[in-house]
Amino acid sequence: MFNTPLASSTTTDFQAFIESLSDSPSLLSTSLELEALLSIYGDDVFRLHDPTEFASSAANAQPNPEGRGPGEGSGKLRYEAVLPLPENEDVKVSVLVTIPPGYPESESPPQLQLLDRYVGDFGVDSGLFGRILRTYFSIPPPDGDGIPFASGEVAVWEGLEHVRNICQQWYTHNLLSHQESSLLRSENHPHPPSSSEGSARRHDPPTRIPPTLEIATELPEGVEIFVSEPIVDRKSVFVGRSVRVEDVGMIPIILNHLLEDKKVGKASHPIIHAYRVKGAGGGMIQDNDDDGESAAGSRIAHLLQILDVTNVLVIVTRWFGGTHIGPDRFKHIGQCARDALEVGGFLDDPADQKSHEGGKGGKHGGGGKGAVKGGRR
Repeated sequence: MFNTPLASSTTTDFQAFIESLSDSPSLLSTSLELEALLSIYGDDVFRLHDPTEFASSAANAQPNPEGRGPGEGSGKLRYEAVLPLPENEDVKVSVLVTIPPGYPESESPPQLQLLDRYVGDFGVDSGLFGRILRTYFSIPPPDGDGIPFASGEVAVWEGLEHVRNICQQWYTHNLLSHQESSLLRSENHPHPPSSSEGSARRHDPPTRIPPTLEIATELPEGVEIFVSEPIVDRKSVFVGRSVRVEDVGMIPIILNHLLEDKKVGKASHPIIHAYRVKGAGGGMIQDNDDDGESAAGSRIAHLLQILDVTNVLVIVTRWFGGTHIGPDRFKHIGQCARDALEVGGFLDDPADQKSHEGGKGGKHGGGGKGAVKGGRR
């Protein structure tokens, strides 16, 4: 049992959160899984990611009244786990767990994200961050280091243990490299300067990476982002982007890549998005996110369903101009999404889509139709 210094009120909130989930038949598996995780790791390890989400999380994850099955609503459940490393229990890592709608019956696995900028004294690099982000999407052993996910089976515990183990490997490697470097420096400089910088660094409070994923991420090779013309209305600006995606594991990386663009990152709603991807078993994996613009993501998702496009991620960015434009904003979001699909060739006949491949490069942070390919910044 692992104990962490979380406030008792936080623990109480999380227990209430679990109880609220158990009231819904569609969320019973998630509730039971969380209870099992508490028995394994201890009551003080978990907390709500955003306490303001508590009142709406369970309600948003209810079955959709339009005939979809249990747990297939639009809501997601998010919570944090603060876990010690297996061999260095004084070093802890904070992991954001995002449970998709319909889990564990859905084809979409949970998503795990490292929230710390430092593990111990060492700054987290993009390699570690990416490995954790791809926990369920990488090839499982013996050919890879991912965790297999099967629809109908809970998988958070295996994922958290995977994160603990790879963080331990990463930390041990950095610790040994640091010790070797310190030994070499001491041999070359028998009387090192009496700087207290190193010891002070160890006492700094841990820095957390917000869910906007601040660690730099290169756009994967071969991935191409198509950008629509901007729509401007009363100083608000809307820009749509479309990306062909055949592996949902690439979606968080693409979104993170976009957020690294300073212009996109400063938008009021940088990554309103939806995606539809054919799963390995032939089923459809689909999800959306409003990014603070209520119901905007679901509208894009509805558009993708109406147009019957697959293997696509659509992102709309909105910069608020200071004047409220009411329902017109949804019209512009839908138009930008459709324009981005058209620019990317998703609305063409298969025979015509080749003409869209290898489009002219353009900066994905600004307006103008064009494309940005992986490997080029």
